[in-house]
Amino acid sequence: MKINRLFSLELERNSIRPYKTAVAVSTFFILGFIYLMAAIPKIDPGDSDTELFGSYNFVIGLTLVVMMGIFSVISATMSSKFIVDEYRGKKAILLFSYPISRKKIMETKILLVFLFTVGSMLISGAIVLAVFMVTESFIPISNDIVSLGLILSSSIYLVCYALIAAFCGIISSWIGFRKQSVIATIVASCIIMVTICQIAAMTFFSGVAMILLLIGTGIITFLALESMLSQAGKMEV
Repeated sequence: MKINRLFSLELERNSIRPYKTAVAVSTFFILGFIYLMAAIPKIDPGDSDTELFGSYNFVIGLTLVVMMGIFSVISATMSSKFIVDEYRGKKAILLFSYPISRKKIMETKILLVFLFTVGSMLISGAIVLAVFMVTESFIPISNDIVSLGLILSSSIYLVCYALIAAFCGIISSWIGFRKQSVIATIVASCIIMVTICQIAAMTFFSGVAMILLLIGTGIITFLALESMLSQAGKMEV
């Protein structure tokens, strides 16, 4: 069965409308957040961190880290519904009655959540960065300068953080899947989100650290995928 048909069947079972709403609300929140961070030097000129917040690199970097944390939780919440909850009780019996490979079903669910997380964060981030940089070009809050280099580096970081957010969502769902618990998925996502965001905060000015973080979460995600696919294939209902 073609992947687009499997996606259609999956979306018939589980609506993504609530997650679209969450993304829209998050976009407005993050847009307000980035302007607040940029305005800190004017709000409190005597603050010792004024110089940091006067830099677009720092403000945008901090905003993208916060965005990554939010979207990793959205991804985990979506995973708890599309994956963890679907493999429990009577829902699992119905799921396994389909004339489709169990691994193929699991792969479709994971890919759907992954693509939604990455795609929605890229769109949300692009909107936030575009609005912020355009307004800063005409009516600047900060004394810094919007340059081509800033746009390119911000775009690269956005893509990397979007991938990491999706990876974190899959890792959280792996923990919840092993425990057969939606609550475990959400709790795990919060713990992972805090940990990854703290590490990511150290990558503002280090491309090497960013690559290592991306590779590290990617490897853990690969192991999580292998474990989930294997477990799904061996499940009995």
